Amino acid sequence: MTIITQEEDFVNYNAIKRISSFTVDISESEDEEKNVYILLAFENNSSVTTDDIEENANAIDGVIHLGVYGNREELDSVISSLTEALKRNEPVFVMPQPTK
Repeated sequence: MTIITQEEDFVNYNAIKRISSFTVDISESEDEEKNVYILLAFENNSSVTTDDIEENANAIDGVIHLGVYGNREELDSVISSLTEALKRNEPVFVMPQPTK
């Protein structure tokens, strides 16, 4: 399967060892709570771990940003769609753009 990222990069699924989601706080003040929800793919040869990402958002060598979403429900829907596409062995999956 080829996954096309939101930035229109083509990713070979066979080159990925793991896909993980992350919640990132982008609040500009303590009074505000604003998150984005990111879906990342870790390349087979990447030494980056999920702990690395949580500690340092710049630890991106070997990490591919598949998509960024404004709410958890939208991310969960995309994960479900990707899972179904993998089950059906579809040749291409295009990461949806965020709705908001």
